[in-house]
Amino acid sequence: REAGNMAPFKAPEEAFIKITVAPQGLAGTAVIQYAVWNLKAPTQRDTLTLNIVVNWGASVQEQVAGTARVYPNPAAGFVHVFNPAQEPVQAVLRSIDGKQLGNVVTVAPSREVQLPMKHLPSGVYLVALHSETYNTVIRVVHP
Repeated sequence: REAGNMAPFKAPEEAFIKITVAPQGLAGTAVIQYAVWNLKAPTQRDTLTLNIVVNWGASVQEQVAGTARVYPNPAAGFVHVFNPAQEPVQAVLRSIDGKQLGNVVTVAPSREVQLPMKHLPSGVYLVALHSETYNTVIRVVHP
């Protein structure tokens, strides 16, 4: 168990924390907790908890987040976001460092949208999903 401090920063509307994991061939789960607060109102505190899971596999499989499905993975021309839920889901494509790469798209219940990727260089991208009941990010490989 280690503790440390993160330098204060002024966040824009959206802020990202970059965490690099070097598992050195090991699999397991790590929990990282940050105490966050406004320097002008230090009594207003909250805790940001991150659960990092490292596992090893031979292939990349379709990933399911909450109820929305993101596929195929790897995704060449487009990545599909299917929403079988009864509530709308907002989806947006981001770079691995969190930069928004397209418009936020609302996926209606029982509908699907395509997020274009063919114009992007090969790499790993993120599909951020948000609804009334969950927020999640799914990693997508673009060959």
